[in-house]
Amino acid sequence: MRNKQTKLMSALRPLIVKHFSEAELRALCFDLDIDYELLPGREKSEKALELIAYSKRTNALDALVQACQDTRPQIEWPQIIEKELILSSAPPTTKKKIVWLGVGLLIVALVIALLALTTNGFGSEQNNQAGAAATLPSANNSCFEAYFDDIQPDYQETVAVGESAHDFYFSDWGSKENPSLLGLRLMQSGKPIAAVRYLFQPGSSRGETAFEVVGIIDGNCQEVGDFSTTSLLIENWEHLDLELPDNAITISFNWQDDHVRFGVRQIGQP
Repeated sequence: MRNKQTKLMSALRPLIVKHFSEAELRALCFDLDIDYELLPGREKSEKALELIAYSKRTNALDALVQACQDTRPQIEWPQIIEKELILSSAPPTTKKKIVWLGVGLLIVALVIALLALTTNGFGSEQNNQAGAAATLPSANNSCFEAYFDDIQPDYQETVAVGESAHDFYFSDWGSKENPSLLGLRLMQSGKPIAAVRYLFQPGSSRGETAFEVVGIIDGNCQEVGDFSTTSLLIENWEHLDLELPDNAITISFNWQDDHVRFGVRQIGQP
């Protein structure tokens, strides 16, 4: 297995370095739930090597290859089948344990499915309504999404708390006389916690660029602050601190010539 993984890693690194920009490599790490900033090294090639090494240590090489395949399907990526590698390297006793473990899990899944069918068949209407309510955080989600109804999808961006840097490119930068209206959606653990409506006003230099916040809601669609009469102007490289029901976060805004860069973290954390 070591030889197979070594060959895979050797083939994978130059492909990632060649076909992914630094920003795309950051996005790839985000999709794999890996903190790009924590990977050692400065150069893209060093980051790529550390990403591959980390994936190997966490038995996630197959997930990395699949993510590369999904992002660049036109490239011929090396293949790895994690289950075959595990079985081929395990002694006979371990193989039997793995097989019996799989059989046991299958039996448990069948029992759970039968119990679920029985409960659905004989449960009361009240229980059914309660179950439906439990699967419907859609009231909040619908309200949260509706907050950006007047903003076209290309002018919306989603950033997760903990992202130290997230680049956002869009087609029309607007101007100070006619700024572009954008929406920034903030997520944590897969759930929306805030949404920010703001106007982007690019200047002739970074020092003249500004972000005009015109509205903020939390994850329950409650207004955070009053922007009905006075907006909040944030200059380039400044931060916006938000006090949310369960979070205190800070958002950094800055303009990088051809894109906006966001950073979101909880206050008090580096």
